[in-house]
Amino acid sequence: MIPSTATNQGLHDFVADHVLARYARPGGRAADLGGPGAMGARLHLLGCEVLAVDRNGNGFEAGLQHASLSPSPGLCASSLSLFPGRLSSATTIFLLLR
Repeated sequence: MIPSTATNQGLHDFVADHVLARYARPGGRAADLGGPGAMGARLHLLGCEVLAVDRNGNGFEAGLQHASLSPSPGLCASSLSLFPGRLSSATTIFLLLR
């Protein structure tokens, strides 16, 4: 099941159809940065090994491996010690509210 999000569903569909379908490969290792895990769930359905990362697990719904990590200026993929090795992709979708 793909969790619902506050972002427009069309945006997630577009990213899945035009980006993930092109670049995500079965067996690839991906990080889903922030949110309830909707993009991570899509990557998982495409056969990727997924680690979801957010500052805490509140609201995380995807049922995937999750790590809590505080954002910092030096944050990079190598900071994900729970998911050692090389990542083949990372996804995030930001919703700006005003």
